[in-house]
Amino acid sequence: MTKFDDVGEIRVAASGDAKAIQSLVMSLSHFYLEDIEAPLPKWFLKTLSLDAVIDRLTSSEYQTLVYVEDGIVCGYVSIKSESHLYHLFVCEEHQGKGIARQLWNAITSGSDVNTYTVRSSLYAVPVYERLGFQRTGEVASKEGICYLAMSAVLKR
Repeated sequence: MTKFDDVGEIRVAASGDAKAIQSLVMSLSHFYLEDIEAPLPKWFLKTLSLDAVIDRLTSSEYQTLVYVEDGIVCGYVSIKSESHLYHLFVCEEHQGKGIARQLWNAITSGSDVNTYTVRSSLYAVPVYERLGFQRTGEVASKEGICYLAMSAVLKR
């Protein structure tokens, strides 16, 4: 566990965090859907089922941390296969406070991996650029979810 400014803490996510993680990602859908009125695509909803979230939290293929403030999960980060940033989400009311950077630094700090990839929502591109990611592809869309392929090479 890592404390930050006596406000929040970053810790390894547990199965008991699955519902909070699911709610967090779904609450931010208006940032990654082309049409904010459209329903989430079935394939994406499947990845957000409680069973799917728990499977990721208990899988050795994923490393997942949460940022908790006053007992509430306000942010979370997940790395897949050691080098793909699978998810990085911060609840809307806590965005702009450096939580994404804290989560990113915490999850990469003990790693020997230098190059990371992400499929960023268009909204989050500036955040990833501040974390050192660069665009590696063109804007793409999968059933209403727009994204941009990016990668980062960390200087160690």
